[in-house]
Formats: sequence, C-alpha cells, structure tokens
Amino acid sequence: MSRHVALTGTVVLATSIAAAAAPQAPPLDPAPAPSPAASPTPPVQPWRLHSNRRIDARLRPNAGLHPPALVPLYSPETPDFTGDVVSGPLLSIKASLTTLGIWNRSTSLFGIEGNAVSSKFEEFRDLKDGVSAGLEAHTRKDDATLDVIGRHLGLADQDLTVEGGRAGVATLKLSYDQTPHNYAFGARSLYSGVGTASLTISDRIRGDLQNSSSPPDAVLRLAQYVAGSGQDIDLGLQRKKAGGEVTLLSLYPITVRAQASNESRKGVRPFSESFGFGNFVEVPWPVDYGTTDARVSAEYARPESRLQATVGYRFSHFDERNRSFTFDNPYRAMDSTDPLLGLPAFASMYQAGPASGQAALYPSNSSHSFDGTLVVSRLPHATSISALFSASFLRQDEPLLPFTRNSAVVAGAFSNPAFEGSGTTPFDTTDLANLPARTANAAINTQNAQVRVSTKPAPDLSLTAQYRFYNLDNRSGPFQVPGVVREDAEWRPPGNASAVFGPLPIAYDKHTASLTAAWDLSDKTRLGASYTFERMNRSFREVAWMNDHRLKASLDVAPSSWLDLRASYEYIRRSTAPYLSTQSELAHGETTFGMLPYLRKLDEAERRTNQGQAIVTVTPTDRLTLSGSAQYGKDDYLASAAGLQLARRDEYGVDLSYLLTDRLSVYAAYTFEKFRYDMAGRQWTPGGISDPYVSETGLASNSNWTAEPLDRYHTVGLGGEAQLIPKALRLNVSYSFSRSRGRISLSSPLGTPADDLNPFVPTPFGNVDNIDFHNLSADLEWTLGKRTSLAAGYVFEKYRVDDYNYAGFTYTPANFSPGALPSAGLLMGGMLPWPYHTSVAYLRLRVGM
Repeated sequence: MSRHVALTGTVVLATSIAAAAAPQAPPLDPAPAPSPAASPTPPVQPWRLHSNRRIDARLRPNAGLHPPALVPLYSPETPDFTGDVVSGPLLSIKASLTTLGIWNRSTSLFGIEGNAVSSKFEEFRDLKDGVSAGLEAHTRKDDATLDVIGRHLGLADQDLTVEGGRAGVATLKLSYDQTPHNYAFGARSLYSGVGTASLTISDRIRGDLQNSSSPPDAVLRLAQYVAGSGQDIDLGLQRKKAGGEVTLLSLYPITVRAQASNESRKGVRPFSESFGFGNFVEVPWPVDYGTTDARVSAEYARPESRLQATVGYRFSHFDERNRSFTFDNPYRAMDSTDPLLGLPAFASMYQAGPASGQAALYPSNSSHSFDGTLVVSRLPHATSISALFSASFLRQDEPLLPFTRNSAVVAGAFSNPAFEGSGTTPFDTTDLANLPARTANAAINTQNAQVRVSTKPAPDLSLTAQYRFYNLDNRSGPFQVPGVVREDAEWRPPGNASAVFGPLPIAYDKHTASLTAAWDLSDKTRLGASYTFERMNRSFREVAWMNDHRLKASLDVAPSSWLDLRASYEYIRRSTAPYLSTQSELAHGETTFGMLPYLRKLDEAERRTNQGQAIVTVTPTDRLTLSGSAQYGKDDYLASAAGLQLARRDEYGVDLSYLLTDRLSVYAAYTFEKFRYDMAGRQWTPGGISDPYVSETGLASNSNWTAEPLDRYHTVGLGGEAQLIPKALRLNVSYSFSRSRGRISLSSPLGTPADDLNPFVPTPFGNVDNIDFHNLSADLEWTLGKRTSLAAGYVFEKYRVDDYNYAGFTYTPANFSPGALPSAGLLMGGMLPWPYHTSVAYLRLRVGM
C-alpha cells in the first residue's frame, strides 16, 4: 500500500499602487418563474467587452464588463493520480490561505476622486482586506473516490463541491456557492427602510414639497433635502445556492438519479417607479426570494442494446417573501385626485396625486413537469430514431393588490373626461372587496413532442429529419374590471360604456419541421444543406400566425494539411397574417385606440434575414497557427413603417499563436464588431394634431422621428509564456484592451407648434457606453524543488466610461421646456458604476510535503 500526501500553502501579499479591480462574470440571473426547460448560453471570451445597453431583445444579454480574477486561490495543477487505476489508497490535499491588502481609487459621478470603491470593482465577487482559504482534496481507494474543492472560503463569493461514490453502486455530489451582485456603492436616497417592503420619506419633507410654489421651486427644495437629509446606501444582492445529486448505479441496466437544489437571492436592487407622467423616482427594490427545484429520473441503457429510454419528473417552486412593496411620493404628503392648475392628477408633480404607491413583485408560483425519451439506434444504414415528450403544468394563485393606495379615489371622486372616459369613480378603489377576483387563478400548461430520424443511405451521404411540436395553453381564469386607477392618481374607465378591461389569455403553438443533408464530396470536402419550416399560431396577439422558411448551406474544405476553410450562409423569410395593431383594444370592446397603426412589433413583423460566416485556419508549421473569421447578418423588416426597420451586425477577427522556441510561445488576437439599427416612430396623443386615426392618417407627419443606434467594439489580446530556466523559472504575461463606442443619431421633420408635436431638431447622443478597459498581468514562478515554488505577480486594470447618463448627472433631474408637461425625478445613481484603476502586486508560496 502506497500513500502520497501533498500540502500546499499560499500566501499572497497585494498592494495597490493606484486602486481597484473588477470581477469575473457569473451566470446571468435566471428568471424567477420556473421554466420547463433550460436555455443554454454560449461562452464569452473572458476579455471581450459588450455594451451594457440592450437595444434589441435579440442581442445576447450581458451584465457589463467582467475582467478575469486577479489571483487564483488554489493551484490549477492536474492531480498526480488522474487517469490511473490504482489498487491502494491515494490521497492528495492542497490548501491555500490568501491575504489581500487593497487601496481603492475611483472617480464618482461628480468627478471627485477618492478611496471609495467602484461597484464595478466588486460587481460579482468579494474582494477585500482579510484572509480567505482555498481547499482541494482527492482520495482514491480501489473503486471508491472522494473529491473536495473549495474556493474563496470565508468570502461572499465562496463555493464548495464534494463529489464521490463507488463504481457500480452509487455516486453523490453536493455543492454550495455564493455570488454577490453589487449594483452601486454609495447611492443616495431619501428613503428609510431600505431592504424592507416599506420605503418611507419624512412627512416633514413631503409636506414642505407639497406646498411648493412652482415646479422649479419644488425641484430646488428636493435637491436641498437630498443633499442634507439623504443617506448613502449600497445596492446589491447575495445569491446562495445549495444542491445535491444522488445516482444509483446498482440496478444496472437502469440508472436512477435524484437531484435537488435551493437558490435564494436577498438584498436591494435599483428599480424605477412613478406617480404620474411628471413625477418619477428610483427606488431600492427589496429582493428576498428563492427557488426550490427537485427532479427524479430513471434511464435504461445497455451498450449492446439498440434501445435507450428515460423518464423523469421535475418540481419547481418559486417563493417571493415580499409579495409587494410600498414607497412614499416625495412630493405629496396627502392623497389627492383633484386636478390643479389645469393639469390632471396623473400628469402632476406636487399639485395632486397619491401620497404613496404600491408595486407587486414576482408572484410565488409552482410547476410540475413530466418527460420521457426513447432512442432506437444501430438500425440498417446507420439509422437511429429518437422521440421526446414532455408536459408541464404551471400554477400561480397569489392574492391580488387593490386598485390603488390613494384614499382619495373613492366613490364619487373626480374622473378626468378631457382625456379618456367620463363620469366619476364608481367605488372605493382601495377596498379589496371591490376587486373582481381575490386571487390570480393563473394556469399555463405546456406540451412538447419531438421526433428525429438520422440515416446514411449512402456511405458519403447523411440525412436527418426532425419534427417538433410545442404548445402553450393558457388556462388562467378570466376576470374583468370596469376601469383602472391610472398612475395611482385618478380613475380611468374604458373609452366607451360597453368596453371592459381584463387580462387576455395569450397562448400559442409552434410546429417545426426540418431536413438536413451532409455530403462528403471527398475525404477533405463536406457540403451541407438544410431546410426548416416553422409555423406559429397565436391567440390574442397582433398576428394570428407566422411562417418561417429557413435555408442554410455550408461548406467545409481542407485542401491541404495546413489549410482549413469553413463557410456557411443562411436565408430566413418570415411571412405573417395581416397585422391587427388594435387587437388588444378590440378584445376589450374599446373603440378608441392607443397603438400607432404603422408600428410592427419585431417578434411579429415580416422579416428577411441574410447571415453568413467564414473561418480560415492556416497552419504552415506545427509551431505557427493563423486564423481569420468574418460574420455578417442583416434583418430587414420590410413592412414596418414604424418600429425596428433594420438590424445589421458585422464581426471580423484574426488571431495568431506561435511557438518561437521550445521555451517561448506568444499569441495575439483582434476582434471588431459593429451593430446598427434603424428605428422609426411618431410622437402623438389621442385627438392631437398628429393622431394617426383622426388628424394625420397617412404615413407623412412632421411629428415622425427616426433613430439610428450604432455600436462598435474593438478587442485586442496579446500574451506569451517563457520558460526562462527550463523546469525552474517560468514567466507568463498577458494584456487585453477593449473599447466600445456607441452613438444614437436622431432626426425628425421640422414643423411648427401647429403641425408638429416636437417642433425642434433632435440632438444626437454621441457618447453611449463609451468604455475603455485595460488589463495587464504578469506572473513569474520559480520552482525551488519537487514540491516547492515561489511566485511573484503584478496586475493592472483600468476602467473608464464616457456616457451621456454621467454628463451633468443630478439626483433631481427636471424638464420645464416650453410646451412640455413639467416633470421631475428623484434618482439614486444606482445604475452608473464609477470608473476606477488598480495596480496589485502579490507573492505566492507553494509548499508540498
């Protein structure tokens, strides 16, 4: 019997010459509602920069810039025993202790430098002075294994995994991890009770603001209170997830697996609310919810069998501890619904409106899912057939909130006939007894079925045919309301007596059929082609159906051992049923319409898509590799006179890796990306000079506008590794630079106040997410012996941002332009991370015994 024990201690000394750093990106926050199936996301290069601004829902989501971690807490060495089967016990342990000393410097929203930490520095991790630990342990004995890995233990971004089992009997995996998400440090807020479901502002402050003499006077008073009475708060939340998985192998050929996990989020997130068109606030939204998932499954599989089958059941429950939260109106201490100075309550600042508001949070809900698969393989001509079926049942029955908290909106109260509706409020809108239902009674059932056949009718030809059906059946209980309380300020009935409001049971089904062929023209050339037809039928949407036709061709060529070419092209044509822009109003019996009739929502609009890509890889020697790539995509929304009309994306990249000598290797890469969008719309109000149903029914109008957002990204990466003394002294150096530049061009015909709701030339936004990020790291490791090494390292990071949101930022923005409704806001600065830069030096000692 042999035994091997290794103990590694790591001590890191970090000193900051100029200041802060930034984190790696964790997985994106999932939607709180359970989903019948997971949606995988593609990996992102660690040094690539992406915009924080989501122009188009089809773009990949991102949460900003996330550079790599500064210093690993445990050695990434491969354990000595991997891949080998040993008869005796084998044990390997690595432990690390890390201490960081960091001096932070960043620039605040007002251009003042100081030692405050930028939230971008610790956006998704915990990096602070103190000691944390790392652990890696592995043991093997005959056919039993146990692995333990822990990182950042003792910090808010710690994780621990324990995995083990016995071959042919059972395996067990337990995991726990935490991830912080810091939105802002030092945000400014007048609200008390931050982190709770009740956000309040002093009655003295609100009473004084309610007695303002004019909108400018109200804003001046509010700014003084923010400066004198506001408090600095940190906005962020903590994610914690614990899970386990047990796999029973002793019932071969049946494998039984049980999985369970619980994930919680708790903290404060910045959120926007309003008390009318002229009064908006940024509030600290209390986050306190969790999701519990459990799944059991059984699989039948034998290597010699043609048949494989699985069945499974999943339960998911989302629990929102705060079903709603309330927040005070900074401009009102008393509820009111009466108009003053000729303005309706919903368009007022301090003159009228509610004293507080209430917003519903994510509703608690549950889902049950059943699924099964069947695979038959090794049929003649290498044919295989697979079938899948799943069904999910989602339920939500949370209590409904009252129409409003505004105690002035009671029976007989004012209802503004000059805008929509007429008459007075029919009942006390704060009384739950006047709701048409006490709970949501929401239910959705989904079914998914798929059949796939793959075969090789000839040695050089492969065919795959597939059909998929998905159905979302909305079984929610219907209810109707005679009106709504608009902006918590006044009663708003439908536009005509016979109309009612209520939720629409939106549903759809989708049929997708495809045929794919791959033809090996030679052992170095493959030609591919595919056709996909997709039909979607919708209920209670603007189009009743959509048809997508997709054609794709691909070519892979390797004309020589040093050259590889790959290219593909895809064309998509979407046709739809006639677009009914008024479908929502008509479904409620309305005869007045609020949607621009020329607007086409991008997910329902007719579209032509052309996209292609090409990759060239050249390997002239076994030491040098060169590659280049290009991607192009264009979406034309041909029938959209308003809305998104064009989306174009271009990407080009080159990279190189070169082994100069057996002791020196280098690499370099560059990527350029460009995204452009064309959008159009119209400024209009019902009954106004540009009303498309009454006044200007054609496409031409001086109130029309166009917008052309343009985003460009440049990313450069350089690096190398040198064995200065073979097997003794190693140097690793890398540098990356990312730059984004954004612009929004705006245009509109110039008219007069008599025929133009925006009689001015719009100003473009020339600085949208203009970000520069630098990262330089160097690590020099000296191997002193078989189990001992000493390393020294340096990391420099710099994050700079120039965005129109920062220019002239104030916590109390206001608009008193002639002809516009007076409006003012109360902000916290919760979504504008400060620029920063940092330099970190460290030492690392590794000792084994």
